[in-house]
Amino acid sequence: MDRHNGTLHAQAAGAIPDHDLMSDLLSLPAEKVHETLANYSLRDLGTMTEHELRQAGLTPARARKLRTAFELAKRFQNGKPVLRGQPFSTPRQIFDAYHVRFRDEKREHFLIITLDARHRVMNEHLISIGSLTSSTSTASRSDRCHRPA
Repeated sequence: MDRHNGTLHAQAAGAIPDHDLMSDLLSLPAEKVHETLANYSLRDLGTMTEHELRQAGLTPARARKLRTAFELAKRFQNGKPVLRGQPFSTPRQIFDAYHVRFRDEKREHFLIITLDARHRVMNEHLISIGSLTSSTSTASRSDRCHRPA
């Protein structure tokens, strides 16, 4: 691997070790990054808040930079957002459309997706975000989602 002006060069992007990518992104010595990766997986780091990243040893600016990089990666991975009029004919299609968006959330999200008679998305409603032990939702709150205006 060849380092030139802070940019990593390699035959294939997948050949660059994680700690070298993180070192470049955070402008940290590879040894410091290697220590951090030894304690946390990339998935762990990707789900940590800025505060948790600072507790792991990053400065506020580096924690924000890393958090931003993971958020951009998540948005890239999510692909296209679910759009009004998008048809769903199987539960698997709904899972595929929402799984990446919610898989790393630490709290349960109660979401209602209203569909028309042809199973096309009309609206998406976030009803509640749960605590560690419960998610409070009332029937009247859910009812408002599917009643015509």
